[in-house]
Amino acid sequence: MQTQHVPEGVTIFIIRFASPLTAFVVTILAAVMSLSLQAAITEMSEAAGLPRPISDQQPEGVVRIVVEALAHDDKPHVDAGIATTFAFASPANKVNTGPLFKFTQMVRAPAYGTMSNMSSVKSC
Repeated sequence: MQTQHVPEGVTIFIIRFASPLTAFVVTILAAVMSLSLQAAITEMSEAAGLPRPISDQQPEGVVRIVVEALAHDDKPHVDAGIATTFAFASPANKVNTGPLFKFTQMVRAPAYGTMSNMSSVKSC
């Protein structure tokens, strides 16, 4: 039997389907649900007036926006800081770490988790 390492906090569901058509339908439904969730989070973020990238922003300003957003991740709504961070990610980064739901899971992992809802932020 082959085993694989599963990171802490990750749940894996193994489902055996009766037919390839059933598997296909379930895959399509999961994709639609993921896109619907991502659209809802994006809509909430836009309605809340979260920062968005604009072409003339300086790198230092972008870093400040992202760090502050992560420091106050759950304001004005849950994961608002993570959504802001994802909005500022490069297109190549979004391809590798997206969609937003997957990016959120990554940022909540122990390797990045200390950046979310920080108690203080210090400028260098």
